[in-house]
Amino acid sequence: MSKTYVIGHINPDTDSIAAAMGYAWLLKERDGGNITAARAGATNPQTSWVLKHLDLRAPKLLNDASPHFEAVARRLDTTTPDAPLREAWAIASRTGGVAPVVDTDGKPFGLITGGSIFAYMSQRVGTHANRQEMKIADVLDAPSSEACNLDVPQLRTSGRIRDSLNRLLRYEGDNFFVVNDKGVYKGVCR
Repeated sequence: MSKTYVIGHINPDTDSIAAAMGYAWLLKERDGGNITAARAGATNPQTSWVLKHLDLRAPKLLNDASPHFEAVARRLDTTTPDAPLREAWAIASRTGGVAPVVDTDGKPFGLITGGSIFAYMSQRVGTHANRQEMKIADVLDAPSSEACNLDVPQLRTSGRIRDSLNRLLRYEGDNFFVVNDKGVYKGVCR
């Protein structure tokens, strides 16, 4: 079970510390769970005096409460580069248009999206130079690797979102891989 911290504002005063402690207590009593009061800075002398007078310990100091990618990643079903495109199509239809393609080591290979499927099919379906028609069913038998977007950023689960914002805003896609420190697929972030 993940831990939830209840925090007041930066440079906490007595009401900020008391509110965090009280709300953490309420949530824990009402909902159960792993809920802890915390603070976002050093306690001032007045707050330290109040806590000492009431024989209470100051809440844990959290230096950084920035959201990380592990908190926003969605774990989606995956397929392999050699699996037929129809398998990726089925996954994409269940996940809102996204199918992660992952190699046998669990590392991201590419991402199948509506745009990547359209780009692939526009090259394969219809009249070709040899004047033969291709059927969509034949195209869907091709390996998923042929219709992947290979230029998908990979973000670490432990990475802070704000540290990657500039990079993400420059990227033209809507989906990003989230991987652990070994580069293994953990989910997709939109």
